[in-house]
Amino acid sequence: MAVAVGRSPIAQRSSYAKMLSPEEKAERRVRGRAKAEAALERLDAAVGRIIESDDAFREYLRVSGRMHNYSWANRLLVAMQRPDAGMVAGFAAWKRLERPVVKGAKGIQILAPMVRKVDGGEENAGLSTLDGDVDQDGKVAKVIGYRVAYVFSIHDTDGPPVAIPQPVPLTDDGQEARDILGVLIARAEQLGVPVAFVAEADDPLLAGGAHGYYHPGETRIVVRADMPAAGRAQVLAHELAHHVAGKQGRRDAETTAEGAAFVVMAFYGLDTEGASAPYIAGWAQDVGRVRALLDSIAKVAAEITGGNDH
Repeated sequence: MAVAVGRSPIAQRSSYAKMLSPEEKAERRVRGRAKAEAALERLDAAVGRIIESDDAFREYLRVSGRMHNYSWANRLLVAMQRPDAGMVAGFAAWKRLERPVVKGAKGIQILAPMVRKVDGGEENAGLSTLDGDVDQDGKVAKVIGYRVAYVFSIHDTDGPPVAIPQPVPLTDDGQEARDILGVLIARAEQLGVPVAFVAEADDPLLAGGAHGYYHPGETRIVVRADMPAAGRAQVLAHELAHHVAGKQGRRDAETTAEGAAFVVMAFYGLDTEGASAPYIAGWAQDVGRVRALLDSIAKVAAEITGGNDH
């Protein structure tokens, strides 16, 4: 028995665009640019909000842990529009997961890059490079602008109830906490950083209550051994972030390490309630620097978790 298969949403949109007149296409482009500009303005407002509120920044970092495959900008847009979103995905992705989006659900606006292949010469140096790879024709993929796309919260999908795991307390020394610690140790080894767990009395650098440190000259991490597994995982995430981030000024380095560790903890299910998060309220006059730090935090966290930042 033959079964008719419906067209994909992309094919439908493509066919619809071919039916439009030149004037309608031009009007459609104008509307698209207006929506993208509005989304960029919303992003600027969101950056301002997290600069003014440490609570908003912590919430952004917590949400980031559930969206490691999104750019910092899109994470922030989701966090500010729908902080309770949980897992998010596009309409087609939810359909593939057999959790269709319910009728009438309101999408969450994000920014999707518009890409064009261009010559890799200096005249295009001002454009954002996606990956820097030059193809056989000497072309490089460049971002030439942005359009608005939509994702949907898991709460706006239909399907069997989804069990939400409880976060692992930082005082936990059980198997789940040890598994998380083991994953981070293995990742550190993959990144070429040996990890040693040392008693406080056996290392002068741990004197005074320090929980661990990263030694860049010797490329190694030391973590106090007398902490539960979850606490050691938190410290390891912080020190590994120092390694991944590379050389930065002291304040930027601590902000990146604390922010990335917070995101990594949220990603692996560690409780972030008692975790430290960086404070950026004092940088209200340097929005560009804050944007750069948000980008750095996202990339460092993605490197540690093995995720890909888009």
